Amino acid sequence: MTNHNLTAVTLDKMSVGIVGLGQIGTSIGWGLKGKVKSVVGFDTNDENIQYCLQNGIVDGYCSIESISQTANLAIIATPVDSIGLIIRKLLNAQKGGLIITDVGSTKREILQMVKGQPHRSNYVASHPMAGNTGSGPKSASEYLFVNKNVFICDSHNSSDYALTLVCSLWQKLGAKIYCIDSAKHDEIVSAVSHIPQLLSYSLAHMMAVKGFDDDEWSNAASSGFNSMTRLAKSEAKMWIPIFYQNKGNILRDIRMLMHELAHLEEAISKHNSEVLADFISKANTVREKFDNKQIKMPETYETHE
Repeated sequence: MTNHNLTAVTLDKMSVGIVGLGQIGTSIGWGLKGKVKSVVGFDTNDENIQYCLQNGIVDGYCSIESISQTANLAIIATPVDSIGLIIRKLLNAQKGGLIITDVGSTKREILQMVKGQPHRSNYVASHPMAGNTGSGPKSASEYLFVNKNVFICDSHNSSDYALTLVCSLWQKLGAKIYCIDSAKHDEIVSAVSHIPQLLSYSLAHMMAVKGFDDDEWSNAASSGFNSMTRLAKSEAKMWIPIFYQNKGNILRDIRMLMHELAHLEEAISKHNSEVLADFISKANTVREKFDNKQIKMPETYETHE
């Protein structure tokens, strides 16, 4: 995984089209206001379109076909199961000048879908490691990507110009850019993003089936439950396609996690304090490494809802 530091190109006089005006797409549009010539948006949800128009986040509504002909840069911010199809549509409809990127948290399947398409080198596969548990444009923020990492996958398949333009986009939004192999990307995000999401759902679901009175368990729940189930607020329509597209890595990590839990179960059953202490010590070390990394990060901005 390497830092990408191509010389920036000027976006100021370019038109940007955003397909998908949920939290991420709206945050991109908001962050680009005043930094590009124009931002137009497309969404299948009329409420999302109206919110972005009324709040001046986008300059206008535009069909996907129109984006393919008039925009300089198109950003696909839809659920992952539609990203590949939209990229193919844009690649086939354009005349070769449109640069395309996306924000999907899975990459290998999307990249397979666009393999061999005309103007393939105009597409740059990117994934910003940013977002909150809200959904829709009302949970967006112009600062969402400030000091956040953006992965660019399989950059060798994209033209230098496309890479430079997309890197310039993310830098303008305040993000840091890293290049990574798509297979390694999907393997890593399974462990650090997709499995935590499943764990959060699982813990919250366990409370649903335990049969406690709502007041009983909610009165007892505190910061531990809050931090562990924060992600459980995220909507199924976004996450189910991710689970399917990264199925191989996720199923492998679920099996690994079950093994870890079985190890804990056996140690607790046998009152094996030495094993438990070693297990917890290794977990402490991992968390400390993460905390130290966060301390070294520059100041970030809170999301404005």
